[in-house]
Amino acid sequence: MRILWTALFLVCTICLTVQPALCGDETEYLPGQLRTELDRYVATPDPNYKYELLKETKGEGFTAYLLNMISQKWRSEDEVDRVLWQHWVTILKPDDLASDTALLFIGGGSNGKEPPNKVDDMLVKIAMGTKSVVVALGMIPNEPLHFKDEFMDKYKEKGRTEDELISFTWDKYLKTGDPTWPARLPMTKAVVRAMDTVTLFLESEQGGGVTVDKFTIAGGSKRGWTTWTTGAVDPRVVAIAPIVIDMLNVVPSFEHHWRA
Repeated sequence: MRILWTALFLVCTICLTVQPALCGDETEYLPGQLRTELDRYVATPDPNYKYELLKETKGEGFTAYLLNMISQKWRSEDEVDRVLWQHWVTILKPDDLASDTALLFIGGGSNGKEPPNKVDDMLVKIAMGTKSVVVALGMIPNEPLHFKDEFMDKYKEKGRTEDELISFTWDKYLKTGDPTWPARLPMTKAVVRAMDTVTLFLESEQGGGVTVDKFTIAGGSKRGWTTWTTGAVDPRVVAIAPIVIDMLNVVPSFEHHWRA
């Protein structure tokens, strides 16, 4: 774990300090042209989106804000037990902020637990070392979820989490053809809504009235996959640091997994 955090620190420090060298040509992004189902899902407004400040904590050289965010409604009550996706969003803002680009780290975790009561020391080091905002987004995906047509007894009581949840939604997509079934869509939309939240909150009086409107995204495993998809749908992402999984070419990757 120490090696992972050290690697993340080095990569994110580079991304936050030399962004222009890492960015693609923004003119390649075609605003308004919603090319995929993922684009369309993320771009669809959701009246359930909201956030609120729960706690503000002053640290040595930084301020930490804990927000409670509802990113969206996914599926219906006839299909799953909990349709509103809820997340803890921790924003670390150094006192000597010198960048309008933030690092957003995508994390996991289960819903229904108490909000975090401390900030991660490594994320504080990244914020202080780069003089930039660092954000920790939790509960990607929301879990556990109980699906109404669950067909495996072991999940009927405890619900599905992580890969079991994601594989169930892919199975539903393959059987129904409904492109909004894969959990990849709400996972990506939650990160995009978190970027909205960070920008809106920090430009408010509560957040200090500062501008943060560009993002480096990082995450591991299924959150690494979400890192790729977030960068694909939102031009505010200037760099990505996906950890563990490479999902550049989904169809051949799935075939390789199946053959293995």
